[in-house]
Amino acid sequence: MPPLASRRIGLAFDVAGCPNRCRHCWLTCPPNRRMEGATVREVVARFGQYVAPGETRPFFDCLHVMTWYREPDFHPDYRRLRELELELSSEPLSEDLEVLSIWRLAREPGYAAWAREHRGTRVCQVTFFGIDRTHDWFFRRPGAFADNLRATASLLEAGILPRWQLFLTKRSVPELRAFKGRMARTKVREACARIGGEFTIFLNTPSPEGEAFHIEHLRPTSGDVRIVPKWLERATRLHLKTDTPFGEPEGALVRKVLRGELTMKPYEPPLLWLNVSPSLDVYPGHAETSPWWRLGNLREHSVREIIAAFERDAVPGLHATHRLPPEELAERFGRRYGRRLYQPVDLHARWVGEWLRAEHPPEQGAAHRPEQRPP
Repeated sequence: MPPLASRRIGLAFDVAGCPNRCRHCWLTCPPNRRMEGATVREVVARFGQYVAPGETRPFFDCLHVMTWYREPDFHPDYRRLRELELELSSEPLSEDLEVLSIWRLAREPGYAAWAREHRGTRVCQVTFFGIDRTHDWFFRRPGAFADNLRATASLLEAGILPRWQLFLTKRSVPELRAFKGRMARTKVREACARIGGEFTIFLNTPSPEGEAFHIEHLRPTSGDVRIVPKWLERATRLHLKTDTPFGEPEGALVRKVLRGELTMKPYEPPLLWLNVSPSLDVYPGHAETSPWWRLGNLREHSVREIIAAFERDAVPGLHATHRLPPEELAERFGRRYGRRLYQPVDLHARWVGEWLRAEHPPEQGAAHRPEQRPP
């Protein structure tokens, strides 16, 4: 990465963890631990005081602070934490993040109304992996599908538009037709119209990072998507604004890269976010929280050292993403006759993951556990 040009930064803290252990989570699923507000204050102060080499005043003009980067508002005292975010942020985030705690929406009356008033939420995304047991298997939590339906009802009652994201996998494809019936029974489209908006539903595929690297065997092929209902395919094209909503077969993308017909650009966030774990490990906000991406630890390293590690691509994840030519990755890891469907950015992420596992093998643990097949 080049030296930081923007003087804005976001700091996100895993204050309470997450109720789920989703198989698609790009962040990975560490144990839930608590962080104290005093720790958040201390870290924010250290970044606020950071002076870049050759300068004499603090580098960051604007800091955005969030007390979560997994499940929003999972901490029981989430209202106080929201006040802490506003107190420590130079200015509130200007955009509606369009995510809330589905777990809390399904359990706490009044939470949706609070989010509308205090977070400015007008749209909230609800993610599905299938119907009933299929969805629960992907979320690794019984009752997760029922929670989604209860959360949808809570959002509508508070005047917030739900947006349903359906993840496309080999296991979920046969269940897609059932969603039309679910929509009809919940009357979600009609309820959105009464609020004054439109109901949005669309398909997506998991990015092969973090936990989702281990469900690549469930990634759909061209044959799988032939049975996607036409109405749902049209809705996906409209929402994603693309003619290739499901991507292209890996083999076709590999050949394009090797012939120089496709330039693969990794995802670059518009604003630099850093994620801070309860143990004070720091990671780029757009990356998984694994040792390959760890920029440093605030008990051992200064803010200057952590920023330098980011700017210099000094950790394996950033090095592989920004320093290795995609042609080299395609030559080594690309499956020339692969039939699984990818968007170019997701295929690049998978090749980076392959390189990391080959060149920097993880210690025994979650990063290389065997694939868990559906029952």
